[in-house]
Amino acid sequence: MYWNYLVKRLAISIITFFIAACIIFLLLRTMPGDFVSNLVLSFGNTLPQETVEAFYRANGLDRPLHAQLVTFFSGAFTFNTGTSFLYGVPAGGLIADRIGWTLLLLIPAAVFSLFIGVLLGVWSSWKQGSGTDSSLLAFMMAVRAIPSYWWGTMAILFFAFLIPFFPLGGYTSLTVLDSGLSIQDVLWHAALPVVVLTLVGIPGTYYLMRNSMIHTLQEDYILFARARGLPETRVVRHAFRCALLPVITMSALQIAGLIMGSVFVETVFSWPGVGLLTTEALQNRDLPVLEAIFLLDTVAIIVANLVVDLSYPLLDPRVKRYGE
Repeated sequence: MYWNYLVKRLAISIITFFIAACIIFLLLRTMPGDFVSNLVLSFGNTLPQETVEAFYRANGLDRPLHAQLVTFFSGAFTFNTGTSFLYGVPAGGLIADRIGWTLLLLIPAAVFSLFIGVLLGVWSSWKQGSGTDSSLLAFMMAVRAIPSYWWGTMAILFFAFLIPFFPLGGYTSLTVLDSGLSIQDVLWHAALPVVVLTLVGIPGTYYLMRNSMIHTLQEDYILFARARGLPETRVVRHAFRCALLPVITMSALQIAGLIMGSVFVETVFSWPGVGLLTTEALQNRDLPVLEAIFLLDTVAIIVANLVVDLSYPLLDPRVKRYGE
């Protein structure tokens, strides 16, 4: 029954969140250095020891690890991981102020990369073994092998510096001081980061769609359709609907890849989103902010997987019973 399947998936999601939260807690506390160490270095090693101890006490960092874990989980389920060491404001509020800027890049990049990756995957599978297929496959392997921050740097070098067509970075021009924030100006600054995120997001969808289409085109019902003399475009269109299901299933992992890519892209382009905030928090060992960001990423991926799992039986008519 559907409700049994739903309860099972929800239970698995909660357990997954619990395990991921434990890993986040342990990894962040085993990182070398801390906020105070960085602060001491910035002050030339002259920060009084009493100030350092007072900071640890005020933030509960002097307590046993298991006590810190209890506090961490009590705040994790309410998304209250404490006050940012660097900014002195609640970490959740800090992320809420930045997440809109990140979504401005992630949403169009996710849509474009999915659409282009699917189209190229279908085209490549249709031309399997040809020079077009081999060239496209080699290009996608190169794009996937090169990190996103390199593509971002090259995009700035060529299209913002050598050919000054796009801005070098940021989210607005200096004219904001005179005319105020302009939507057109913000979108113009967002164009190049979106292109880079789209580029690095295409290969994953392309690989999956190409392999799924190649497998589907070898199915008996496709061979039968061709034997009946159906036009090739109609055969490909029929295979496309079945081959698209694995892509939908893996869409949650594509979201995870874009989230990680946005960290590097936002840093390269100085885009004031959660990705740049993550870099700043890592550099300063801002634990409350890092905990909030990683928990948010974890919840986003778990929810995306849950939505896909619950919708897949509705998308695939061959699935008659839930949970089987």
